Amino acid sequence: MRRVSAGVSVLVGFLLLLAACAPPGVPVADPNYDAQGKRFEAPSQGMAALYIANVDRPNSGAPPLTVSIGPRQLGTLANSTWYRVELAPGTYDVRATDNNSAGRHYVSLWPGEMRFLIAYVRAGGAVDVGQVSKEEGQQYVLGGQRARASE
Repeated sequence: MRRVSAGVSVLVGFLLLLAACAPPGVPVADPNYDAQGKRFEAPSQGMAALYIANVDRPNSGAPPLTVSIGPRQLGTLANSTWYRVELAPGTYDVRATDNNSAGRHYVSLWPGEMRFLIAYVRAGGAVDVGQVSKEEGQQYVLGGQRARASE
């Protein structure tokens, strides 16, 4: 009986620790899916990969941002969370919004390409979306968690 009780205590402690690591209000992806995105593998044949991360810029506070690509809403990104989306080549309107502001960035993608965008709130409250280098984008992804996109 003590072994069962001790096992339950360890399991509850582990689950509480896991919950404490997850960003509030944002469903995160399965850890295997998170790890897969952090390998930065090439996109599927004929496709492009786009990473979008919500980053805590100086003085921003990084509130949760709702992210969409054209008419497709991906879901919500909290501070230090990100999405990886594979898209057909083309130009896309990527938007991030909070309750008060919206930002957008048009990105053109080619087959086999990988791009990194960040979404953040500027000092003063305006939401911005912009492209960053591969190196900078990878650092944001490696330091965060993959959010689970809406289906």
